[in-house]
Amino acid sequence: MNQCSISATTATRQGSQAKKLGEMKHAKNNEIAAKREAALEAKLKAAENKATEARARKEKAAEKKVALAQARKVEAAQKRAAVLEAKRIATEERSISDCKKKKRQLPKGQPMLMQGRKHKLPRKQRKTNLFVFLIFLK
Repeated sequence: MNQCSISATTATRQGSQAKKLGEMKHAKNNEIAAKREAALEAKLKAAENKATEARARKEKAAEKKVALAQARKVEAAQKRAAVLEAKRIATEERSISDCKKKKRQLPKGQPMLMQGRKHKLPRKQRKTNLFVFLIFLK
């Protein structure tokens, strides 16, 4: 008896079915691989977008930091200018007051007691001199 009891047509039919099943499995595997690739690409795009956004945030923060530093520098310069202006005004006022003090001082020949007085004679003597003058005019 023949060991191969399956007829030729049945064998070819089974072979073609096996071939079709293999092709279907292969197509299914290809679909799954394509889906995986699409998912990976989507993840990569999301990661790239995230990295781009992070870079943009960092750049914005750096720009903000630079702007704040510049503003602080400007403020410090303005404060220094204000302090210098105040010092200049104070020195001018001091020099003016020194000039006034020098004008108020008596010449070297005058005694220190007379400093600050408008009149050379004491009050009592001025009164008597005034009375003498008034009597003289009569």
